[in-house]
Amino acid sequence: IFLMAKQVTVVLGSGGKVGKATVRTLSASYSDKVAIKACTRNPAKANDLSILAAVEVIEADLGAASLAAIIQPFSATSAFIVTPGDAKNPADLVRNAAEACKAAGVKSLAVISDATVAVSASSGFGRVLDAVERVVKDVGVPYTILRLPYFYENLCYHAATIKEKSSIIGPSRPDVKFTGIAVTDIAKAAAAILADPLPHADKTYTLGSTPHSFGDVTHALSQSLGREIKYVHQSYEEFKQSCMDRSWPEDVADGIIDYYKLSDASSSATCYPSGVSTFKSITGCDPITVQQWLAEVAGVFE
Repeated sequence: IFLMAKQVTVVLGSGGKVGKATVRTLSASYSDKVAIKACTRNPAKANDLSILAAVEVIEADLGAASLAAIIQPFSATSAFIVTPGDAKNPADLVRNAAEACKAAGVKSLAVISDATVAVSASSGFGRVLDAVERVVKDVGVPYTILRLPYFYENLCYHAATIKEKSSIIGPSRPDVKFTGIAVTDIAKAAAAILADPLPHADKTYTLGSTPHSFGDVTHALSQSLGREIKYVHQSYEEFKQSCMDRSWPEDVADGIIDYYKLSDASSSATCYPSGVSTFKSITGCDPITVQQWLAEVAGVFE
């Protein structure tokens, strides 16, 4: 009897939400055929991953000069490069990581980008992530790009006003539909690609769930919490000031405002029903809706 060796996949940036969720999904769904190297700059933050089947947590920084030497012994088939949300220079980090993977013999790469790149590569998050996409395409290794919409988890930023004032305060029009996605669904798509990268080589996917509005969000929350949750509109200037009051970087605040402006203009980059079929073509299942997600996490807002 000959046992087939497991293929190896590397998740670079396993300490963040998307990286952690992807490692968990790989372990839960593919541990019989994939060995997972969960690389993070701070292994202490990933201790919960080390107990999972087929997972090894490894200290590795995306920007480290030694990254290729760390990865090379794994003989990895695929690698997922997940930049931290607070990165000042994500394209530089991705370039270092992608070149390290190439030098280490990794056969395929996957990265996350933003759906707004398709129409707005000159401003906000689009500009930053367009640079990331160009880096990955130029490195000379088969790649898969996952363009992502608004994360449902961003709604947690409104938890305080929902709890204290029964309201969501924001600059978007409450009736405007936009596409979102849950981090767990991002992980499902990423894990499916990493476990079988060949069919996804040199492809760009724009993922998403059924479009919804903030009006839909407040309606769903009202039902889940048993009290009326209202949407309170504020100007872009007021929203930016609230971001500054929270000590958010100004470029992050400006990027969010650029997104909301696209959304308010009903841009195809922020509202697209095709994300559902794209997600299903990769995973074989439907993404969860914002209503389903809110019902699952309602306790966060009580």
